[in-house]
Amino acid sequence: MESSSSPAPKPELGFWNSLLGTLLAGSLGYGFYLLLNGIAAKLPAISDNAAPLARSLSILIRYFLVGSVALMTFMFGVVTLGLLGLTLQLLGQQIRGWLTKPDPSQL
Repeated sequence: MESSSSPAPKPELGFWNSLLGTLLAGSLGYGFYLLLNGIAAKLPAISDNAAPLARSLSILIRYFLVGSVALMTFMFGVVTLGLLGLTLQLLGQQIRGWLTKPDPSQL
């Protein structure tokens, strides 16, 4: 079997692709935020009269669960802000291209 040495074509970076990525990351971040609020509201209090090992394990699992969902929420929020900045930059470049039409005499 022969392998082709030609590189794969790069996808074009466009305004709509960036906007779609922003919306996807934002909706995932918002979903994880709602999940984080739901977890925080629904977790029962840890009882004081539980065995020390059971109490320690429940605290560990609670911190791991809440911490991992909070990390995913923060991660998707930061990605959303970055993609929003890229979207605005691409939009500005498109508007600037529309406003500065090339002079036909220079062609």
